[in-house]
Amino acid sequence: MICPHCNGKGKISYTVDGGVKSKQGWGCNQTITYYDKTVYRSCSTCFGCGYAHYVDVVAWCSKCNGTGEMSVPIIHTYPTGRQIPTGQYKNVTCDKCSGSGRETKSELHSGKGSEDNKKEEGCFITTAVCNEFDSLDADIVLNKFRSFRDNWLSSKQNGSALISQYYSEAPQILEKIDLAKYNETMKYIWDTYLSRCLSMIENDENDQALEIYQEMFFYLKKDIGV
Repeated sequence: MICPHCNGKGKISYTVDGGVKSKQGWGCNQTITYYDKTVYRSCSTCFGCGYAHYVDVVAWCSKCNGTGEMSVPIIHTYPTGRQIPTGQYKNVTCDKCSGSGRETKSELHSGKGSEDNKKEEGCFITTAVCNEFDSLDADIVLNKFRSFRDNWLSSKQNGSALISQYYSEAPQILEKIDLAKYNETMKYIWDTYLSRCLSMIENDENDQALEIYQEMFFYLKKDIGV
């Protein structure tokens, strides 16, 4: 999608009072040039590429703490018109997560068009596992898996076909995981497959890492029925 902040130009501008300025931390730390009292810098949302995309992230509902239900006071209306809480409580379905205990929100990420957007969106299952456990350093774990995918797997003879298969089927797998067993399933995936796969990647044992990842993927497909 076109970045809504720069309208696809990849840069935004603002007026300054004179001269050439240099800024650090915008885009690629480039010099910001002055022209006709306007300074141009890379859009901080799309990082100068002009494109951005939304990725759906599933998390515990912050309104019901993942229970799917909320406790609200029972209100009694008296003849005078006053509403007085009785102090008793009843459970109602959380309107934020529709009773599922989990909510989906969209996060904006940068990308350079459809193919690069796919690269940014990858590692669906790994992302879901990292989101589930605070003990995992998500940035480090995901970067290692993305590097494995983009720098090693994509260069293999059937690498592109495997990556396309993951993009197509991983979201369906996640959607069909039983919510009542979600945490348990994510823990099993990490303990049984992804932690071993990560160890192989760190030791440059990429062929073995791929075997473990495929084993996980086909186990999930068979177990869930995608």
